[in-house]
Amino acid sequence: MKIEQFIRKLNNTELNSQSTNDAYIRVSKSIRERIPDEFFGMLDSKKIKILNRNTGKEVGNWVRYQYYPSNKEYRIVNLNSVYKSYKASPGDYVYIERIQNESEVYYEIYMKTYQKVCMKYSKSNEAFEILNEDEVIKIGMIEKGLNLQYRGEEINSKIVYSHLKKKRSDSPSKSTFYTIENLPNNFYDKIGKDHFVEIFQRGDRYFIDVMDSWSFNKFSK
Repeated sequence: MKIEQFIRKLNNTELNSQSTNDAYIRVSKSIRERIPDEFFGMLDSKKIKILNRNTGKEVGNWVRYQYYPSNKEYRIVNLNSVYKSYKASPGDYVYIERIQNESEVYYEIYMKTYQKVCMKYSKSNEAFEILNEDEVIKIGMIEKGLNLQYRGEEINSKIVYSHLKKKRSDSPSKSTFYTIENLPNNFYDKIGKDHFVEIFQRGDRYFIDVMDSWSFNKFSK
């Protein structure tokens, strides 16, 4: 059995949490350049079997890879039913696997969901936007003293409210931005345009790190 695996860390827009028209995965130019064309080209639930691993059934919506000329963007669309079956939130991972078992080829979609603080850093605001803000407020992570582990160092820190501001002049509402106390300068140097920043718990310790937005793997079973 040969498997090609695409992993994507989801933002709030892709999850339809900002009331856009669909739940989807944006497929950027950098992704398209590094993943075989047939991986996305064959992704069409009307032509090939696509399973939701959580339910063990074929996806109910017309999942497909599609180009949107209006914004010159490629997307994998109609993932609403998958996201809802996992109760997904921003920062969760969606996995799409193209599986070849002898002569049979099909896809499986599944997710990894877990508790975390998922953020994007805005260089212009010198602050972080929390993508799963409601979830983070509910678990009491704002203004809480945190000993954060970062690559062997312990940082005495706290997530602190900074300001409200529209991300763009045409944004319908203002976004809330936060600062994270005492992060070393070299931490910010590691944050690229498509990176996420995440605080997560392992055992009784909290960790902070810069996370890639996607990856692609090939392996055999």
